[in-house]
Amino acid sequence: MPDSQFRALRPHSKSKGGCKRCKARKVKCNEARPCESCHRRNETCEYPDPGPRKRASGSRSPLPSTISTQVTNTIASSTPPYAVSRENFPLSIESKERRLLELKLMHHFITSTVQKNFLSVHDEHVLDMWYSLAPALAIDHPVLLNIILSIAALHIFKVNPEELRMADIHRIYFNAAVSEHRNVIQDINPQNIEAVCLSTILIGLPAFMFLQNTEIGSYSPPLQLFHLMEGTIIVFQTALPMLSDRSKVRSVMNAKPNIVDFRDSPMEDYLKPFSKLTQWRASAEEIDAESQQAYNFMLGYIGAIHVKIEEGWDERQLRRVYYSLITLTPPKFVEQLHQRNPRALVILAYYFSLAKAMDDVWWMRGIAERETLGIQSILPEHWQWAMAWPLQKLAFYAASSVPSSKGADSKDAA
Repeated sequence: MPDSQFRALRPHSKSKGGCKRCKARKVKCNEARPCESCHRRNETCEYPDPGPRKRASGSRSPLPSTISTQVTNTIASSTPPYAVSRENFPLSIESKERRLLELKLMHHFITSTVQKNFLSVHDEHVLDMWYSLAPALAIDHPVLLNIILSIAALHIFKVNPEELRMADIHRIYFNAAVSEHRNVIQDINPQNIEAVCLSTILIGLPAFMFLQNTEIGSYSPPLQLFHLMEGTIIVFQTALPMLSDRSKVRSVMNAKPNIVDFRDSPMEDYLKPFSKLTQWRASAEEIDAESQQAYNFMLGYIGAIHVKIEEGWDERQLRRVYYSLITLTPPKFVEQLHQRNPRALVILAYYFSLAKAMDDVWWMRGIAERETLGIQSILPEHWQWAMAWPLQKLAFYAASSVPSSKGADSKDAA
């Protein structure tokens, strides 16, 4: 579409946060990274250093600068999560193709993605939030709109792998959502609080999906998963006090099982299956008190999840407590993963092996095998014995239909 036709579709207005080139040309900048104008012209898109942001009347304080920096580094770094080519997908301009595509994606999100085993939709209030509140909020909040469209495109691709175009569309919208999220979290206020919370949840979902691309032959611990979820918690800690008690978004926190109750249950009761691991020491291995506490917490939580699997909990409830461990992981444990500490890696393998009991959803398939076997591939020989338990669980759940998710469509789960 020629530039003159494109500009005719939209009245000119100034952009307060536009890129340098748009400001120099005195044209409207959509503030994407890269922006629409620079992308069309195949030019480098650069932004000026942001100055102090003024708060609107009645708004709440933005994230403190130290926390904002940490969130930016964990959830929304300046580098887009995906390197993509948009040559074949002219989504940066208004067109009939783009409008129809976005309509298709939103329809798919509402009628398919959130209807089958999506995040905590075993709770009817959460289900209502995803298919009614989230799309309504997306109309006024581009960050939420972009991540919804991204998740819908990825879902279509996962259940229909022949639709390769949807993989690139997912990447384009995901990059746009992350870029917008970086800006929005600088000024969380009562007007955007619900959209911030929902977009933060959805941006965190692909963290598990990235694990599906892990190559066992060159395995590295999924540190990005822990860092992304760490940023998610920081945003929620800041946002929740502003959230109305009547907001439907609170249904995500209030859904059963209650994560706080689960976390505060006596985890030492679940350590028994791992007594050999907790008592054994490798040659020259020394464990300080903080590390030991972190190991015991992780093993206790893993043991509790294992018990709930054996008790036949619904897969959707299992996934809720399973995901929560990543957000509750002690920093000391993540530090040990950074150092590729064998004990921490073994415990991580215990965790991922249990994913096989609940992976009949499109964003989890294959993760249990890739992560468990990947960890085994980098462990020293004298630690291989400790992999017996996770390998046994992996094999058992792969061969078993228990627990089953009643009513789930195994061909198109989620």
